[in-house]
Amino acid sequence: MKMAILARWNTACGVSLHAELIGKELVKNGHSLTAFAPNNIRPIGED
Repeated sequence: MKMAILARWNTACGVSLHAELIGKELVKNGHSLTAFAPNNIRPIGED
């Protein structure tokens, strides 16, 4: 089955962690996964 996730990806936050864990399990179970995520761009001066 084709699946999609709309969430932050590969960044330090709880939403990203959940999306990655769920996504890996979906792929492991044979689903096709597409992740839609915003660019991880932070304003200058914020780390």
